Amino acid sequence: MTEITTEALAARLEQVERRTRRLERQNGALKALALILAATVAVFALVAATPRTPKSLEAEKFVLSDASGKQRAVLATQSEGPELAMYDGAGKLRATLGVEAEGPGLVLRDAAGEERTGLWAEQDAQGLIVFDAKGEERVWVGRRKDSAGLTLRDEAGAARAILGSTPAGPALDLHDASGATRVHLFVDAQGPSLVMYDTQGRRWYQAPYPFTGERR
Repeated sequence: MTEITTEALAARLEQVERRTRRLERQNGALKALALILAATVAVFALVAATPRTPKSLEAEKFVLSDASGKQRAVLATQSEGPELAMYDGAGKLRATLGVEAEGPGLVLRDAAGEERTGLWAEQDAQGLIVFDAKGEERVWVGRRKDSAGLTLRDEAGAARAILGSTPAGPALDLHDASGATRVHLFVDAQGPSLVMYDTQGRRWYQAPYPFTGERR
């Protein structure tokens, strides 16, 4: 049997101690690496869980409701174009803003849901229409091509006053209940002129006088 001397035992103990320190260093490095990996995973998890504000939101229809759950506004795409509809607290449609092939338009309604005001803009015409409670057109203000005007109508829908501006000059026509012109006031290149008609449509007053026949 081999005899183990004190020097050999001390050498073996030193080797064991060196191995132990080396293992401890390796274990420390592994622990540090594990901590780094755990921290990295935690950061990525936190970033993924953080809500992000989207730069855009797409949908075919958006509905806006009040605190009681009532529908107050709807933004949607209709067959002719996008449309925004707004409702009052009673659920009545009060305003509609939309864009169709001819152009944009705005419609305002009363508490009964009847159209009272309309505003539109087309390529060759823009205007504003005001309706009465029966839905009859009472006021029209707008432009068509190279002319602009204002039309006032009575309860029956007949035009009673028409104020317009054309390349020839401004003019004002006043009509009776039957729609016949009774007063015609205009200004052209020759100056101002006033013509009045009787119930039969005959001219009975004009200024300046005599009428040259070159004007209406």
